[in-house]
Amino acid sequence: MAVDAAERHAILTASIARRSSPMPSLRRLIALLLTTAAVVAAALPSIDPDLFWHLGVGRAALAGELIRTEPWSWAAVGHPFYPHSLAYDALLALFYDRGGLLAVALLGALLGGLSLLLLDRLALAIGVRETIARGAVLFIAAMLAAPIWSARAQLWDLIGLLTVALLLEAHRRAGRHRLLLPLVPLSLAWGLLHGAGLLAGASVGAAYLVDALAARDYLRARALLLAGCAAAVAASAGPLGPSLLLYPFETLVSPVQQASIAEGQPLTVDLPSGALFLALLIVALLVRDRKSTRLNSSHVSESRMPSSA
Repeated sequence: MAVDAAERHAILTASIARRSSPMPSLRRLIALLLTTAAVVAAALPSIDPDLFWHLGVGRAALAGELIRTEPWSWAAVGHPFYPHSLAYDALLALFYDRGGLLAVALLGALLGGLSLLLLDRLALAIGVRETIARGAVLFIAAMLAAPIWSARAQLWDLIGLLTVALLLEAHRRAGRHRLLLPLVPLSLAWGLLHGAGLLAGASVGAAYLVDALAARDYLRARALLLAGCAAAVAASAGPLGPSLLLYPFETLVSPVQQASIAEGQPLTVDLPSGALFLALLIVALLVRDRKSTRLNSSHVSESRMPSSA
């Protein structure tokens, strides 16, 4: 439907009025407050209760030793041990031996800030343009991810997951296969920093593969498959070899390990984070349904209006 000069003038006038109103400043202020709260939550000093054995693994790695049997837990002495965060444990040992707990806390705050920055970039990449909406995303993510906001190896999973999503989204939009090349060194680094979380990156890749197949974009699907195979080979190039890729499955089927991993328990609405997640999910669905209804109504109204020459 063509838009005449009067309508264009009205649209331009309304746009200028919105920009000159105090609401954009208020939105930016709210977005700033939400983002600041998220950064503060992610940067609060907190120590991983498993720090002692991560330091032990890291110091052994710096001395050229690879620990493969359980040396600390009296209930599992002699059982197989997977140092699946070998490089990060060595980094932790360096920070702790040179700066103590303060240096470790600063490292955790740095990784938390990087996670939030990547999350903001991903929100922009998938079309979240409003600053207040992105601030809300950061705040909600900071609250839900509260258990890992410390110098824990799991932060590398979040960083790796967001980086993989950014690369795959850029590949989906631009169609340039070379955008998938960084997945190979990323998988190698991820496997050394916290290989137990590689399955999360593979899950995101599988989602984009299904999207490509559903769109019958077989060239993109083939590129994703090849990139996934190359990433798996790169992740297996570390000291643990291919066993690193099997470790998450061994953990999932082990009743002894599952009973001992508190953060591995399912999210329930009995917990504050679970209730918050459920409430946010309901709100998101309601907002999406309302927006879809408005769009459909506007399309129907436009289709009924006579087009002008």
